[in-house]
Amino acid sequence: MGNVLKNLFLKIHLFRCNLHLLRLHPLYIERDFTTYGQVWQELINQAMSSKALNAELSGRFPIFFDLIKKAQILLSEQQWTSLEQLQPQIDNALENATVSLPLIPLQSKFRNLLIVIVAIFFIGAAIILPRPLKEKYNREVSIMDLAANQQIYAQKTLDDLTVLKKALDAFYRNNHSYPSTNSTWFGIKSPFGESRADWIPGLAPKYIHQLPADPRKSRTDIQQYMYMSNGKDFKLIAHFPVGIADAIKKHPELVDSKRPSWSIGIWSDSAKTW
Repeated sequence: MGNVLKNLFLKIHLFRCNLHLLRLHPLYIERDFTTYGQVWQELINQAMSSKALNAELSGRFPIFFDLIKKAQILLSEQQWTSLEQLQPQIDNALENATVSLPLIPLQSKFRNLLIVIVAIFFIGAAIILPRPLKEKYNREVSIMDLAANQQIYAQKTLDDLTVLKKALDAFYRNNHSYPSTNSTWFGIKSPFGESRADWIPGLAPKYIHQLPADPRKSRTDIQQYMYMSNGKDFKLIAHFPVGIADAIKKHPELVDSKRPSWSIGIWSDSAKTW
């Protein structure tokens, strides 16, 4: 039971690091190096925030810890391009470290007990604490949900892409075109383009019962499914999905050539580089 709880706290710690990591690339693209540097510092501070976790991480995941130290040096020298090149390595190390931390004890009764304890704690906190702390605990619940369901969510994303591809093919057969967005990115919540519920216009409910959403049900605009089409061609991507590092290794055909380290998807041939 002790090892399970230790792994749980380590997963939470690593997911907090990952949340900072997800914010970096858009800032680099926008050349907002002031905020970019601040977020890198937040990531480094999070990674080194606990001496106990630090010792555990350095012992079990030396690659991740060494990369963080390297990032600290590059940040002090404001080597932004080198930091950007280092980011996929840290992302991959985070992914490997997180996946290697098992949460399920051998005895199912202990697993059930852990789930009940955690649920009671967070439900109680949501009821009795003031709003700022409620928001903090809601974030913690989200982090724990990701830790417990990472593999399920990663597979769900791959399944969603497959189902949407079939629906888009059926739409094209009937209409001789794809659902058009007038060459604008659409998403339930999009960091660029337009945010809208019918983010693939006209596809549901005739060709698919309901448009899926990122399985995390994330409110973060960069963690979404996004679609763009001019009618003739289309591109559909999962932007910063769960399990991206593993998906890149196992499904190279899904790697977005425009965003190779943080996006997977499907597309028509002429839209590959959108």
